[in-house]
Order: sequence, then structure tokens, then C-alpha cells
Amino acid sequence: MSETFANMPLKNINISMLAGCLAIFMIACGYYGLYLWMSEFSHVYAVIILISIGVFLSFGSAHHVFCGVAEWFYVRMGMTEDARKAVVKFFKDTLITMIGCYIGLMAKYLTAASFCTEHKNRQPVSRLPADSLIIIRHVISVSE
Repeated sequence: MSETFANMPLKNINISMLAGCLAIFMIACGYYGLYLWMSEFSHVYAVIILISIGVFLSFGSAHHVFCGVAEWFYVRMGMTEDARKAVVKFFKDTLITMIGCYIGLMAKYLTAASFCTEHKNRQPVSRLPADSLIIIRHVISVSE
């Protein structure tokens, strides 16, 4: 593992944590578009999607930051065997964030699949209006 992180500047790890969290929040915007689209057809499915998005977003960003922090401490502690053991223990201690993230994703996937089988005559999932312009337009209209 020390060969992987040899010559790794700490700045790269910080940028990776920030960029990853930004990507997770951008994904959540797309999932919010899925929620908006589903709410036209089924309030129950839409609320389940919204809750699963919240679970994914909160646990997923925490997990992403924890992974970056573990890498940062590993490099900062000199990439020794003791540092590796500390990082592995940290991962085990913060495992709940990974589990929560995947529970949120699984709930979203299962809800979307169930919705699609129940509403077969609706627009296919691949054509959902989840792009950022629709979300921005909706947020602007709600705030006015």
C-alpha cells in the first residue's frame, strides 16, 4: 500500500475528497429529478425515493470524506505498518457510513424497479427528465 501512496501530495487527497462530495451532490440532483417525475404518478414511490436519496447523500458523503481522511492520515503518518493498521481500524469503526450509503442506493433501485413494473405504460427510466435545467427551473418556480 505504501507504493501506491509514494510521493502523494496531501493536496491531491483533499481535492479528491472535495470533488467526490461535489459529484455525490450532483448525483443527488439527478435523483431529485427522478423524485419530481415519480411524484406525478405515485406519491408513495416518490417519497420513498426522496428518503432514500437523503440516506444516500448523508451517508455517502460522510463515507467519501472518511475514506479521504483515512488516506490523508496514512500518508501523514509516514505510510508505516502502524499507520496502515490505524487506517484499517478507522475503516472498520466507520463501516456504518458505507452500509447506510448502500442501503439508500438499494432502496432507490428497488423502488424505481417496482415503480417501473407497476407503471409499464409510462416513460422508460432512461428517458426521465432528470437533467439540471429541469431541476433548476423547478427550484426557481418553488422559491418564487
